[in-house]
Amino acid sequence: MKRALAAAMGLALWAAAATGSPATLTADQMRTFGLAALTHGYADQAIGIAEALLQRDAGDSAAWALKAQALRLRGDLPGSEAAARRAWTTASDKRARYAAATALAQALSLQDHRTRAQYWLRQAVQNAPNGAAQTQALQDYAFVRDQNPVSLQFSGSVRPSDNVNDGGRVQFIQFGPFILPLPSTLLALSGTSWALGADGQYRLSDDGQTVDALTFGARVQGVVLSSEAKDLAPDLSNGDFLYRQVQVGWQRRAMLNFGRLTSDVSVAHSWNGDSDLGNALTGRLALDRPLGPDLALHLAAEVMR
Repeated sequence: MKRALAAAMGLALWAAAATGSPATLTADQMRTFGLAALTHGYADQAIGIAEALLQRDAGDSAAWALKAQALRLRGDLPGSEAAARRAWTTASDKRARYAAATALAQALSLQDHRTRAQYWLRQAVQNAPNGAAQTQALQDYAFVRDQNPVSLQFSGSVRPSDNVNDGGRVQFIQFGPFILPLPSTLLALSGTSWALGADGQYRLSDDGQTVDALTFGARVQGVVLSSEAKDLAPDLSNGDFLYRQVQVGWQRRAMLNFGRLTSDVSVAHSWNGDSDLGNALTGRLALDRPLGPDLALHLAAEVMR
């Protein structure tokens, strides 16, 4: 390939000499030569071409991506990461963002920053210029995910409601001959309810049949009372409805002859408003067994204290 690359450069020089013009390559021609050098493992040549392109235009995203890939090939992973970030910040279209995100994910993964690499591979999937590029990004994401001992899931919701506190929808209750007003704190209050959550696992061991993992999570939910609700229940504030919980536990997933057996043990601590709700210990056992192409058996038992 080195000879082929030299021959291609020589052809460009010969064409320039034949016309009596200076040997000047276009930016696209230089990128083509740079990618050819990179593809066949000539990192130094690719870096030289990338730097020449950047002298022409410091905002050339494709040149930054080329430099990032070449620096990775040469083993300079921090340099590759920095160049890939420049490629991302200067990218102006999906193709450039895809190239930058891919280069950045590769540099991060090789530095064992796999969770961050997964984030950038998601960016690559979202910015893939065609189906083939998206398929490749999805395959890369699956590979990094399997190598990453950490897995995270996030959730969130925002929902307007005319009854954020599950209060009563009547203002009076009848007790025998008496009609009593319902306390304002127990009335249905309008506003917006919201919730945020995060759950994760850290894989401790995996021998192909049994996986042991540390589990952890946190969630918070609350409400934003409307002005009408505040007038109806002036003694209440948003903080009175703030619920928080943190939990940590252990999970084992075992592939057995009769199916997959999952066992969990976790301890959680909760607060509601200013009240400490204390700890809760939960144990769970589940069995999943496929019975056919579209049929599966799921059995579960849970105990809480």
